[in-house]
Amino acid sequence: MKFNNMVPVCCDGVGRKRSGGVALLWKDTLDVEIKSFSLNHIDAWVEWGSNIRWRFTGIYGHHEEENKHKTGLLLENLHSKHSGPWICGGALNLMLTSDEKKGGKEFNLVEAEIMRNVVNVCELEDLGYLGHPFTWTNNRGGEKNVQERLDRFLENKEWRQLFSGAFVTHLSKRKSDHVPILLCISDGVGKAKKKKFKKRFKFEEMWLREEMCADIVENALSRGGDICSKIAHTSII
Repeated sequence: MKFNNMVPVCCDGVGRKRSGGVALLWKDTLDVEIKSFSLNHIDAWVEWGSNIRWRFTGIYGHHEEENKHKTGLLLENLHSKHSGPWICGGALNLMLTSDEKKGGKEFNLVEAEIMRNVVNVCELEDLGYLGHPFTWTNNRGGEKNVQERLDRFLENKEWRQLFSGAFVTHLSKRKSDHVPILLCISDGVGKAKKKKFKKRFKFEEMWLREEMCADIVENALSRGGDICSKIAHTSII
């Protein structure tokens, strides 16, 4: 996939060629205005079409335990500066609930409160996901294996009203200890829905026991279109 524009924020600042950091890439079909950046975020306004404007914030949260509260402070500060449709996401390196952790030490309630406070103060909602329930692993085997959901997208009510068909997919892990997460925005993007809000589609593990499950998935994957539309068709029964 080719992107025409890029803003990198490397470990020593914008444009430095060293490992680590965050970057925002986009095509010419979008009009993007960078509002602020740091080693842990890129905040931008996106114009989609002639009359749709929304805010995107890419986050790389602090991974040191003593600094994780700074991720919460960053999001709360960003929330206080602007209003309107907003979606933020990335490797926040924080969990919300105990079922987002498997193996290792006990679930850290103190760290979870940081994320829960962000959701409350910033009036955000987790978009949920399709796929494997965890986005990070320590890459160890057996009893030493630890898996956690540290990556996510969060939206406010205004953004959800614009993009009610959007959903998130956890892709396959490559060399990184994090899996890529993909935000899919369906057809009809940017069109406010006049219909009543429908309950968001979520995958239920019990469906795997249905005889037709494999056939439905195979049929959806054989359709044309990109991966987002193929995944979406698995929910059409």
